[in-house]
Amino acid sequence: MSIRNLSLVVTAAFLFAGFGRPVAADTFTYIDQEGEEQTVEARLRGSGQETFALETADGQWVLVPEGNVIDREAAKGPEPISADEMVGVLEVQFGAERVRTHQQKPYVVCLVLAGPLDRRSESRVRGFLQKAGRFMQNVERVFERFAKDTHFPLREPEHPLVLVIFESDADFNEYTVETTGGVGMSAGNIAGFYAKTTNWLAIRMEECRTFQVPLHEAIHQLMYNRVLQRFAPIPAWFDEGIATGFEADGDRVDVHPAKINSLYALLAKSIPNDDVSWVDVVSNDNAFRGDILAGEAYIEAWCLHWMLVTQHTDAYEKYVQELAAREPLQELSSDERTERFEDAFGVTVGELAADFPRVLKSGLKRQKVKAPDSPPPGISLTEQALSEVKMKAVNDVASGRLLVEGSLKNASPIRPLTFHVAVVSGSGVYTDWVVDDVGIGKTVSLPGKVAAKVLPGAPGGSSRTFQVRVQWALPDSDEAAAWKRSPPLPAGFEE
Repeated sequence: MSIRNLSLVVTAAFLFAGFGRPVAADTFTYIDQEGEEQTVEARLRGSGQETFALETADGQWVLVPEGNVIDREAAKGPEPISADEMVGVLEVQFGAERVRTHQQKPYVVCLVLAGPLDRRSESRVRGFLQKAGRFMQNVERVFERFAKDTHFPLREPEHPLVLVIFESDADFNEYTVETTGGVGMSAGNIAGFYAKTTNWLAIRMEECRTFQVPLHEAIHQLMYNRVLQRFAPIPAWFDEGIATGFEADGDRVDVHPAKINSLYALLAKSIPNDDVSWVDVVSNDNAFRGDILAGEAYIEAWCLHWMLVTQHTDAYEKYVQELAAREPLQELSSDERTERFEDAFGVTVGELAADFPRVLKSGLKRQKVKAPDSPPPGISLTEQALSEVKMKAVNDVASGRLLVEGSLKNASPIRPLTFHVAVVSGSGVYTDWVVDDVGIGKTVSLPGKVAAKVLPGAPGGSSRTFQVRVQWALPDSDEAAAWKRSPPLPAGFEE
């Protein structure tokens, strides 16, 4: 899972526990969560914790309590479906009129549209999907090179690997809640995720500007289709540590886990040490499951994984081989997790943590990692809701309120959009603009305004801080028309 605005990034390591290798192919009849009888032809991939893991022909896994299975008949078992057949599955799931797809083996890239397209936009969609497909293939090549260098036990994917890109944040949020059951981080804080149940990778379209989130989630998908077993007891620190080890420069993957990821390395130097420790992340996954500590947990995961890859190479290779041998739905206690870890690496978690600052300092110096440039004081740069917003704010001497002005660029790769932009102060005072029908890649000015509106229930008054909130609508939609009549409340502050 990828966290939105970590300073960036987070896999839906959904809380179901592990699954495994093919055992048998049968026809199963069971009672689902709604009390309905279901019959599926599936392979039994694993059993444990009084649960069966059933894999259907499209690669999805159904978790069924053993007591809910009422009949099981021997059968040949489903053959994995083709890429063309996977397109059909996606069209049924999201509606054929809203789905556009591109196949680039082993990937099926799917775009779920927010609404109808004109003819010119259709050609842009094709180009966008082809670019995404090439990027995913590039990720696979870089991953495979690293995996072979570190002697991962690689296998070929059995099913087409699916990437679903949602143009609309609302559609992404709805799919996220449906897929996760609302467990773990809230949908609004998730930029993208790989689901072990569906075997699909899902992201917001806005995350395709840098491709960092698709890269992160693609590593999860590759690990569970080529190395690890889905729903095996794989520690979240390893899942997230290896995924954060890869870094993209635009659509080019130029950093792998044996090199320093500049973002996480610099964040590691600034986080507090008392909220999430290496001892915590090795023994349990709790810090990765909610909104509050997840950002820090991902940083610690990168730190720990990088330390092991670079300083304990031989032990790391053997540890990954042991992880790959873990079975679906197998259980490990916190003590067992820590014991296996320390046995594998021959040091305690505390000893590793104590040595990390020295090793990182040396690595930063050797790799010549520099901090990214920051905008000047009073200037904010925001990438949000398929837009890029540059905003300048000063205190208006006469009123004591914020005087703001700036510009907005439409970052959608496929169509013009109407935007609502709001600048909200720390005290809940705001001003806003409705900018209609902004062309693809076009930049428009946001004329200077004094923040004078007050959010419902906000204290009002002066403030030295502000945030930019952006939302978009299709230009010909009822929503855009309503915005032009009466601007909405800022995104995220709706009543």
